[in-house]
Amino acid sequence: MKKYGLFPYLSFLVISFLVATLWPAQTKEVELTQSYPATVCPASANSGSVVALLPNKNLKVRDIATGKTALKFRKPGSNSPTITANPMLITGNLATTAVIQSKGSSWTGAAICSAGIADSWFVGGSGGVTSQSVLSIVNSGLNEAIVDISAYSEKTGVVTRAITIKSNLQINIRLDSLAPGSEYTVLHLQTRSGRVTSYLFDERKKGLKFYGGDFVNSQSAPKNNLSIAGIITNPGKNGKITHSVRLLAPFDANANVNLQVLGSDGVFTPVGFDSINLKAGVVKELPLNIDLGKTAIGVKITSDQPIVASVYTYVESKASRDFIWSTPSGNLTKVSLNIDGLEPTLTMAGSAIDVNIKWKSASGKSFSKILHASDLINWKVPPNTRLIEITSLPNALPLEGAGFIWRSTAGIAFLPFKTGSTLESSSLPISNIAIIS
Repeated sequence: MKKYGLFPYLSFLVISFLVATLWPAQTKEVELTQSYPATVCPASANSGSVVALLPNKNLKVRDIATGKTALKFRKPGSNSPTITANPMLITGNLATTAVIQSKGSSWTGAAICSAGIADSWFVGGSGGVTSQSVLSIVNSGLNEAIVDISAYSEKTGVVTRAITIKSNLQINIRLDSLAPGSEYTVLHLQTRSGRVTSYLFDERKKGLKFYGGDFVNSQSAPKNNLSIAGIITNPGKNGKITHSVRLLAPFDANANVNLQVLGSDGVFTPVGFDSINLKAGVVKELPLNIDLGKTAIGVKITSDQPIVASVYTYVESKASRDFIWSTPSGNLTKVSLNIDGLEPTLTMAGSAIDVNIKWKSASGKSFSKILHASDLINWKVPPNTRLIEITSLPNALPLEGAGFIWRSTAGIAFLPFKTGSTLESSSLPISNIAIIS
């Protein structure tokens, strides 16, 4: 009988080991795909004029409405197309789209066009006698959507309601039907199913007398630390200005809150704002009627319980009345959007502000500027600016809060410094002959 040595046996073991460890596991291979989701701009719910400020006129858009024709994407032909009867769906992209709504010389407001949000908070609006506030819910998906709405107010108890929205449809709900008679409201929307984007427009009117209007931009989950930047303090010639802070601790525990004002002259805590007690589930609004200077400011709010907050600013003169809701923007490192010739002031807040600003003029010429500051800084956007990009410098801390504010013949407006969509990742298996058996 022929005998074999030890070497062939060891060789077999080594080859088997190499095959087992180095040969790719074909059935486990995946392909990673990344994309930006489409964003939604709302149609007017109160006969206002609406314009979308697209970052690129080559982006494709379509109406959100029933019917085969409405589902076709098209090129808008302009960086600032008008939104008429139906909301607009914009193909996904890195930059942010803003929407501007105005009504003659009565008011103007701005909001970020965003992708579907499963959980959003709106800190603002009123269900009182002057309220014309409307909550708009857009279902841009192909199936029915279900949304749970919780309405908080200065009263004890939460009013809840479930809404079903048909596919490719915007519905508008009066705020005074969700919180009738309530002066201070906070809405919490949770999407059970569907691709839903929501917007709240707060309009105040009594008879033929307008008191102003503005979007209440949405916030994410309640937090223990909030920064709000972009609060107007200059009422203009012969004007009057008032401020108030709206707060809510939505969960089961009461909250102890501290508020600091971030101004050009430094940081300070107003009298009575060093230990604010918030009763759980009850909205509280406090007047901030002190001398805040003449340049835009911010506020930093800390709490021992998660909260949501916003700042209401009302400006009145002989010629006009209007107001804005300044809201948190979250920690961000980069945002780009189309200003379309507006000349807002960008207010940024943070313990350390280190940003690079790049912008293009209407003629296509590029500019850049680096800003360094602590606590707060204001930067006036140059005239005729179109696309603008703000990026935190390498190794810099993210901005804690930022917002654009401006005046126009229609009134005053605020736009939070935030992105409309974030990059989404998904994995797809790679099919090959090895997994077929």
